[in-house]
Amino acid sequence: RLFHAFMHYARHPTSDINFRKALCHAFDYDGWINNILGGSVVRNTQVIPNPMWGAPKNWPGYDYDLDKAKMYLSKVQGPLREIVVAGMVGYEQSMQGAALLQNGLNRIGVQTRLVNEPFPVTSQRMRDPEQMYDVLFIWRSTYYADPYNWAGELLASNRRGNGNAGFYSNPEIDKLLDQALATTDQEKRAPLYEQVARLSSEDAAGLYIHNTKWFGPFRKNVSGVRFCPIGDGQEMRWVSVA
Repeated sequence: RLFHAFMHYARHPTSDINFRKALCHAFDYDGWINNILGGSVVRNTQVIPNPMWGAPKNWPGYDYDLDKAKMYLSKVQGPLREIVVAGMVGYEQSMQGAALLQNGLNRIGVQTRLVNEPFPVTSQRMRDPEQMYDVLFIWRSTYYADPYNWAGELLASNRRGNGNAGFYSNPEIDKLLDQALATTDQEKRAPLYEQVARLSSEDAAGLYIHNTKWFGPFRKNVSGVRFCPIGDGQEMRWVSVA
């Protein structure tokens, strides 16, 4: 389950790669993971969750560095404006993540407005580039256990407004995604998704934060529990109680 933030690719200034990189360096990842969430999650530096095949190993991603953020901000073309950073009412981490980014952006001189709205409102905005926020904190869960569940659904041009709520578009990434879908050979598909993950990270296509750890405590008399990447992580078909 990837926790990330969409950045509106079709609207200035988040359409500017330098501004997106400034945002990526303005989020306090260590503070988020270790202080706010108490180490219950792990850093995920790119679009595919770390345990999934197709995720590049040891990809550095972005760190919290306000000096780098200011440097990239100085390269942004055109005037800046107030940025709308959004979370979802009823989803505490989403709202907390938005507030943490707002703090970082305020420290580098970017004016922000924090908006928290319920999911039905957010869901409608995600389909419309005119209504979509500049930044939105959200999760991408495992609806099907394949790298395309993240890389394709969040980045492919043909998914804009339907999964790709940042309205991101990159012809090179589209080509790689199409190539990965054209074969069932995992050994051929994996390096294509790894390249997608690296390229989209370099392009600051999104703000990628953490992957959720799985905690599944059971009584001692329960056996046969198997992990499942879909749903709540618990495959119950083989469970028995002594």
